Amino acid sequence: MKLKSIKHYRRRINGIDRRIMKMFMKRYKTVDLIGKLKKKEGMAVIDNKREYDILQKIENLNTASKIKNCIASIYKTVFSTSYLIEKEE
Repeated sequence: MKLKSIKHYRRRINGIDRRIMKMFMKRYKTVDLIGKLKKKEGMAVIDNKREYDILQKIENLNTASKIKNCIASIYKTVFSTSYLIEKEE
């Protein structure tokens, strides 16, 4: 495989980052709605079982062993941010 220029790959990463941001925005809008429902129903913000289940699903989807621990760490940050958003309600 012939490598292209750094500029080419950086443009590709920029496009990927834009898509990731759009997905994060969708996720956090949904988290906001979940926070409202949890508050209305008197539910706890943190759901350890749900977090565990998500991490297991992500682990099963992740076929790149090089980034396995990194992905789990990223998701833990996503969870923490989600809890902050839910608590704001």
